[in-house]
Amino acid sequence: MSCIHDDFVATGLSAVHVSKDILVGRPYGGAAILFRKKFASVVKLLNTSDPCICAITVSTNLGPLMTVCVYMPSNTGDIDSFECFMDTFSQIIALYNESDTVNLVITGDFNCQAGSKWFDTLYQLTDDNELMRFPPSHNVT
Repeated sequence: MSCIHDDFVATGLSAVHVSKDILVGRPYGGAAILFRKKFASVVKLLNTSDPCICAITVSTNLGPLMTVCVYMPSNTGDIDSFECFMDTFSQIIALYNESDTVNLVITGDFNCQAGSKWFDTLYQLTDDNELMRFPPSHNVT
């Protein structure tokens, strides 16, 4: 992704694993963040060791800001997918709690929509962790 434009740097991991000539995962899956090279001196790349979570911190005049790009697991209707969803969210919160950042922005593909079970779960998780949402209510249009 760093080849997209000369003025940008990319960080991220692929969620596609190729082993023994077997493709596991969706092609081109994963999470990444692009930022301008001129801001590199205030950006710190964070090691998440999870290809579905990419994170950086940015030094600002208000304190360090953590930005996370996430590709949440898909809901396949079984308990394993729900546990993966909860684990991914928990990893993000742990990364934030263990940092010295003062603000957190989580973006990406949450793999849930209004009315789904995971949508309500995501809203509860954001409430429990005192995070703001955009849009801020269940009234999504």
